[in-house]
Amino acid sequence: MGYYTMFEFENTPQRVVDRLKEVSGYSFQDTCKWYDHEKHIAQVSREFPHVLITVYGEGEESGDLWKLYALNGEIQRYAATIIYPDHTFNVPQLETFIVKVTVLGSEFTIPVILPVGSSVKAQEAAALEVVKKSLSQ
Repeated sequence: MGYYTMFEFENTPQRVVDRLKEVSGYSFQDTCKWYDHEKHIAQVSREFPHVLITVYGEGEESGDLWKLYALNGEIQRYAATIIYPDHTFNVPQLETFIVKVTVLGSEFTIPVILPVGSSVKAQEAAALEVVKKSLSQ
């Protein structure tokens, strides 16, 4: 068994990738179980001290994404952070008002949904429209 990872080299000179193939014994054409990758990359990085080695890794488990940087034998490894952008809808902020209206001697309690901060006059006007519609049916 073991854990398979896909390794991809980004903006790394071919001679450095070829040396990593020699040291590791892998061709990097498919996933592999390269458990000593950090050790080998640090070693090759010391052989090419002025070359930045950049490796993208994707493990077999969902979300196992990372990037590794090596320069002069030092390693920096960062796990990917997945960020979902927020929606761009302009969602109106609404609130429900309870308006009591008396029409032709009958009292009605009407819930009215209006934008937040609506005036009492707007609340009453909306309630009156609801009453008018219901009376005309």
